[in-house]
Amino acid sequence: MKELTLEYMDQLEKEFTLNGYNGIKTEKESFKVLKGSVPVLVSCAHSIDQVRDGMLKPRELYSGALCKLIHERTNCHVIYKYHNDGIDDNFVLHTKYKQKIGKIIKDNNIKLLIDIHGMVGSKSKRFRGYYVELGTNNGRNLLDKTSLSEDFTRIFNNNGVTKVVTDKKFRASKCHTISRYVARTYKTPSIQIEISGDFRNALNYEIDNIKKILNAFDEIIDFVCHLN
Repeated sequence: MKELTLEYMDQLEKEFTLNGYNGIKTEKESFKVLKGSVPVLVSCAHSIDQVRDGMLKPRELYSGALCKLIHERTNCHVIYKYHNDGIDDNFVLHTKYKQKIGKIIKDNNIKLLIDIHGMVGSKSKRFRGYYVELGTNNGRNLLDKTSLSEDFTRIFNNNGVTKVVTDKKFRASKCHTISRYVARTYKTPSIQIEISGDFRNALNYEIDNIKKILNAFDEIIDFVCHLN
């Protein structure tokens, strides 16, 4: 495994930075899948710029690189957007991205979908005062695994990722959000995880914070894999 440095994160992020963070369409679909060997699927649909209601929704910096790192370390399955096709898959109800998620779940007996997003960090005036938010739709998206939000909070805290809240602002309660859609349509426990820039963007924050959140995801994915 390569040493985690800003240079390596930039290398992983480069795929998304092309064409001003619109990416370059080189394949049939606007998303890619990294196949894994463990029954957890990580989604990252906001790694590039999006269009929502005709308006630009800027990319969530280094969310794509973070997902690639999680795959590299845990060998979980990953799906991510690499090209702006004019569709925000977390806002449009039925999309090819979500259909592909359903196929991955069926083909690999996925136990949990983790949908990763980015929110502003502590250097922003819009910082909300916490570093991670777990969106569970008041536990509904987790189906019979409602205790996972508490388990994940404990794991984040134990790895030095503090100020973790659940269902405060980004609850993943609307039917078009990826995690709620997956829970309802594919009957698979799902959770949305919003990560502040402090633990995602090593360009403006500490690389040690990225190491902390990656260590937490190592433990989270291992924990899920051992669930009955």
